[in-house]
Amino acid sequence: MSVVYVEPDRLLDLQTPSGGQPEREHQTVSLAVPRKGHVLSTVAEQYGAPMRRAAALLADAVSAKAADAVWHRLHARRRVEPGAHQMRSPNDLAAWMAVGAWTAGVVTGRLRENATLGEAESWFLGGLAQTGFVSLVPDSVRVEAEGLLHEIANHKALLDLLPYVLDPHGEGSRMSVMLRPETVPARARKKADGVFYTPADVAGFMAERIVRSLIDDAVPLTVFDPACGSGVFLRAVLTELKRRHPGADAFDLACSCLYGADIDPWAVSAAALVVLVDSFESVEARGIAPVAAWHALRLNLVHMDTLRLDPGRAVPHDNPERIARLACRAALKAGTLPEVEGESPPSGSVGFQAVFPEIAEGARVIIGNPPYASFGEAADFLSLSKRFETFQAAPKSTSDMYPLFVEQMTRLTAPDAHGGAMVLPLSLACNTSRQFLALRRLLSRTPGHWQFAFFDREPHALFGEDVKTRNAIALWVRQGCESDVRISTGPLRKWRGGDRARMLAGINFTPINADIRLGIPKLEGAMQSEALAQLVELRYTLAHAAPHIGRATLGQAMQESNAKTVFVAATAYNFLSVFLCPTSHSLGGEDLITENPLHAIACPSPEAALQIFALLSSRLAFWWWHVHGDGFHVSKHVIETMPVGEMLDCAEHATELTRLGALLWNEISVSPIVSRNRGKTSLGFSAVASPLRSKIDALLVRALGLPSEFTHELERFCEDVTRARTSPGTER
Repeated sequence: MSVVYVEPDRLLDLQTPSGGQPEREHQTVSLAVPRKGHVLSTVAEQYGAPMRRAAALLADAVSAKAADAVWHRLHARRRVEPGAHQMRSPNDLAAWMAVGAWTAGVVTGRLRENATLGEAESWFLGGLAQTGFVSLVPDSVRVEAEGLLHEIANHKALLDLLPYVLDPHGEGSRMSVMLRPETVPARARKKADGVFYTPADVAGFMAERIVRSLIDDAVPLTVFDPACGSGVFLRAVLTELKRRHPGADAFDLACSCLYGADIDPWAVSAAALVVLVDSFESVEARGIAPVAAWHALRLNLVHMDTLRLDPGRAVPHDNPERIARLACRAALKAGTLPEVEGESPPSGSVGFQAVFPEIAEGARVIIGNPPYASFGEAADFLSLSKRFETFQAAPKSTSDMYPLFVEQMTRLTAPDAHGGAMVLPLSLACNTSRQFLALRRLLSRTPGHWQFAFFDREPHALFGEDVKTRNAIALWVRQGCESDVRISTGPLRKWRGGDRARMLAGINFTPINADIRLGIPKLEGAMQSEALAQLVELRYTLAHAAPHIGRATLGQAMQESNAKTVFVAATAYNFLSVFLCPTSHSLGGEDLITENPLHAIACPSPEAALQIFALLSSRLAFWWWHVHGDGFHVSKHVIETMPVGEMLDCAEHATELTRLGALLWNEISVSPIVSRNRGKTSLGFSAVASPLRSKIDALLVRALGLPSEFTHELERFCEDVTRARTSPGTER
């Protein structure tokens, strides 16, 4: 029986016809792209789980001493590398290499889909060695492992799913944990290591944008992925380079352009396999053994913690390590297999030139998806604090790791035209803790053009339905001696499953003139950019009108009797839940009231409370929250910074806002939104459907000095958000 991909949204188990291979439907959609009904980690697991089981069988069948000898003789990197704290046994590495060689042979069409592991190893070694790891495996174990591989032997599916099927972590997504609790340990491992599958279309988008910005036929485009995993970004960059240089030798491109590092020793080996597959026609034209080509690629990938790397410096052409690496690569590209040589760098920080002397001053592009994890207790706090300002600001075990990778992007690039692209959590834009304030201070003074795209998690998420994170993509390009800092941004994008390709294709950016240290605004178009610029120049904010914003529970809010407090729910989605004192009649007598905290804004008078209620119920406030928030949490900071200017000191404006606030509360207070979750009841109030909201918007726009057309822009914005509509491009 074979698992076969037959339609965009389903997999079928097809019986193999007697005497033939299973029938295959034409595949028109990549398996590596999430969409409605298609979860990347789930389909990768359908093909990856048998591969993991096969690798485990092989690893357990051979002694550690024998596996170590084979690994060192055939597969250890030909130049000694620094290493990292995360290690795998020689058995695991050699077993995965056997499975990886079979996969590479099947995917490239050089092996039949029912090829044996022995045939795969013989093909991969290409006569450079007569025996390898597979020859040490008992026949019964080998046959069992081959049976597992033959069940998923679909070269098109495996090609789509490289590199995900080579991930040894196993299934451990949010969705798998809900469906299969036994996957909790795998999820814990992946979260601890910050491992998430980057979908192929996201990697492709980032590679296309950054290569397009920096490609120059006169200067080689060297690319470094500081957390390369099993190679999804290296693969995407190579695809883009091949597209832009159709006559070039793909293997030469890969050897001269692609570099990476990872703390997992199997990840860098798998990445070299993935790049080998995508450059194999060029390798085959040379007539060299696949293992020699794999080693030439592996020479550019290093097993180490990228945070050990310090900025590089130029080295002379006769630098011994540079000469040794170039000679090693030349020998490998000629089809021979040199001995393992070299000395590991000392412990502690290492200059980039010591690891990659041929690009000693840095790569021209840094690209990747850094780990989304905290440091834990094992980190060298003193060294990290001395070398990274984003860690010095918050030297704690709970500090996030990814800001340091963003800092590395600015530290490890070459001095000529350079840049980077990273996919990151949305906290990059709106977290106000010390570490993120330090990160944005760094970005705001780093010359070049910074572009930020933002992605919500609902209705669909950038990483697919199994991960459900809010994300940002940061693109950075510095041309030559450019000294200015330019910022362009975009809205917090929402889209539905069928709109994913159109959403990515339509991503453009709006230039802004704003201080990003406290947060990166999320907006779209010149009108929104100009409105923000006007609003942030206003002297007075809501914090001046109501200086005390505390906390209260819903139960406390229902007991409030002075009519001078405005309550705001601490979370939101399609509207901000803003209300005055709700009545207990809204709930049933047996309801247990939620204890989730609310923001409680203490106002100087009932009239002021109605004014602030009207202000926060407006489309303008909803837009302000989207610009500065994360699309879910409603922070005290966002409320405090809401501009009011001189509006509340103007009797005409204040009186009208009071009147509209009273009318609006009378209208919506009788129709609370009652929701029950886990036995607790909460109340919400929405002004979305009220015609009074448009009148409030018109008043605010006029009172704050914004152009009248901005009211229509606010209507369009709210409509797009609530319907999750993709917007047209807005780059100027």
